[in-house]
Amino acid sequence: MSTLYITEFSDMPIVAEGVPDIPMTPPVAEQVVTISGSSAASSAFNAKTRFVLISSDVVCSIAWSATPGATPTATATNMRMPASTPLKFGVNAGDKVAVITNS
Repeated sequence: MSTLYITEFSDMPIVAEGVPDIPMTPPVAEQVVTISGSSAASSAFNAKTRFVLISSDVVCSIAWSATPGATPTATATNMRMPASTPLKFGVNAGDKVAVITNS
């Protein structure tokens, strides 16, 4: 079983030199979505969520909600995500992400 791991954060620390590329812990929420040949969507992000860290144990494609609360559908032509490479994204509360296998 392949899995998309989603960790939700509300803040990034501010330092004199600017905003570092590290989220403040603990996370607001954590989700897992099973990856297969059919699109599968996450639950809506927490009301406090502003950033997500997403990682997958396989190559996949992800798609985002067009509007908060909408359920996206991922296809193999959407944003390709490499395996075992965590990526950070700014998001809106209520957004969702969908995932599907890719190669």
